[in-house]
Amino acid sequence: MRGQMIGQTTADGSGAFAGAAATVPNVPIGTYQLHAFGLSSNATAVEYFYVGDFFPQVTPSVYYLLPADVIDFSGIESSACRN
Repeated sequence: MRGQMIGQTTADGSGAFAGAAATVPNVPIGTYQLHAFGLSSNATAVEYFYVGDFFPQVTPSVYYLLPADVIDFSGIESSACRN
């Protein structure tokens, strides 16, 4: 990302690879390019991917209640949002 290496994998004898993974750092939303380089072949490949925005979610335990009833909430958030 932004010129830094975020992952590495090894190809087999035919130049194929599978299961490569990289952790995308905390970056602004937008479209990014992933560049792959063949060390032996000097071949290059470019792939585009989109980093989306984070939408925290909260869910109530009930959607209908009466006065004095108790409502609980559960939710999800991401540590990437906490800068």
